[in-house]
Amino acid sequence: MAGHQPSSVRQFTEEDRLFFQQIKEKACKDQQVIETALGNPLDNFAPGIQKPIEGFMIERMTENDQIVTRYIGDRDFQSWAFPILAREIFDTLRTAASREASGQSSR
Repeated sequence: MAGHQPSSVRQFTEEDRLFFQQIKEKACKDQQVIETALGNPLDNFAPGIQKPIEGFMIERMTENDQIVTRYIGDRDFQSWAFPILAREIFDTLRTAASREASGQSSR
């Protein structure tokens, strides 16, 4: 995000970035947002999508709540999802450690 950044933005975490990436992906598939982007310059586009973006955030919050509830309450789902998540975490950390050990940056 360009321009002056308040101190709260400087504390932006990777989790925050991923959340906003999810919102961006949802917005880029929304017909209203697409039409607004194609029919306006940025200074008119931004205010025109503020309400839909807030709606996408609320939807994401609800979806996150639903998947957490399912994960905690559905042992079959947990038995399926956990090994995948564990493998993804393991592979990511091992790859990062390997890059760090060889002097490469992950970015």
